Amino acid sequence: MSHFIKTVILGIVLLLTGVTRNASATVIYSSDFSSGAGMEWSVNSTAFKNGEYFLADSVYGFGNGTNTLSLTLLPSHNLVTVSFDLYIIQSWDGNGQWGGGADNWQLTSDGGNIFYTNFANYGNGNTQAYTNQLPTYGSGGTFQPRTGAYGSGHLGYGMGDWGDTTYRFSFTYAHSAPTINLAFTSFQNQGASDEGWGLDNVSVSISPDTSSVPEPSSWLLLASGCFGLLAKAWRKTT
Repeated sequence: MSHFIKTVILGIVLLLTGVTRNASATVIYSSDFSSGAGMEWSVNSTAFKNGEYFLADSVYGFGNGTNTLSLTLLPSHNLVTVSFDLYIIQSWDGNGQWGGGADNWQLTSDGGNIFYTNFANYGNGNTQAYTNQLPTYGSGGTFQPRTGAYGSGHLGYGMGDWGDTTYRFSFTYAHSAPTINLAFTSFQNQGASDEGWGLDNVSVSISPDTSSVPEPSSWLLLASGCFGLLAKAWRKTT
């Protein structure tokens, strides 16, 4: 096989490999908090309950308030994916029709809303907005407690009104800034010993800037041209 043919084949391989690599996502942050949490969190305390480490003030979770994840020096990108497990611990009242609520929860990115809803563990007629988001006014939805949950009882509190529920989320949205501030905020109106929450398995990934990557039709035409050159060179050597 001639040097020219080898060069063309190598070029085709690099072209296709480069397109695939450029289209992939890159994880820029990931933690299950088994080794603690870093200074990237505004509150970096962790708890251990029922064999599980998670981000929280205590085994009862955080109370009302915000914990912010701040990441800097992000590579060029145009999409962000934020994934995490949210623990809703003990007697959350959802929309709070029977008192104790509404117990709302929100994720924002650089101040913009990504997710805003409420959750209920405590029944007695209460419902929750999730699996819907909350509108500016109104309940957003009237689903039964624990609707859409990934699991229950993971932290050992059980599955009753004072149990714990795990929700697994992943959100992908447009983002291109070199920094990101993700604010996880609970608006529950009782203390963590009564209503708490925690985070686990938090992951942030970015999709690279694809503005310089040819459209599929373009790189297919380019590849076709390379194969044409290869065929021509092959004919000359046979």
